[in-house]
Amino acid sequence: MVNQAMAKLKNKSRMDLFYHAFISVTLTLFALACLYPILYVAVYSITPYEDYLANPLRLIPRAIDLNAYKKLINFPLIFSGYGVTIFITITGTILNILLLCITAYPLTKKDLKGRNIILALITFTMFFNGGLIPNFYLIRSLHLYDTIAALILPGCLGAYNLILMKNFMAQ
Repeated sequence: MVNQAMAKLKNKSRMDLFYHAFISVTLTLFALACLYPILYVAVYSITPYEDYLANPLRLIPRAIDLNAYKKLINFPLIFSGYGVTIFITITGTILNILLLCITAYPLTKKDLKGRNIILALITFTMFFNGGLIPNFYLIRSLHLYDTIAALILPGCLGAYNLILMKNFMAQ
């Protein structure tokens, strides 16, 4: 395996080698730039606050302090918030798949009258969305404002997912 890789490298020109080295270095630097904030937050979360104030850019903590996680677990609303998040995720996924199947299956039938018009309208809504303010007015006029349903229902039937499901069922 190594011999094959070496043989491929020998057949490449200097410009190809430079190009691959440049791309590799660039992607490595980009990956490190993406990982640095995550590492910084993780280290900061276990660093004592006084140590952080003394040197906020230190990536290796002198001591480990889990008081922030103790406060987080003792916060009374954290578990209800995660409960709502899990409920929205599970309910939204089930409802999304159910509505996608119910909508996509008839669109796979060639003899459905108005099929091309319906698909054109669905594709149109995929490219041209009303925006945030019309969605807010819709949720408010349906009396869903300040309810969990306002978080679940607007994302239930996406045009792109519907086209994917239709093509999957048509195979």
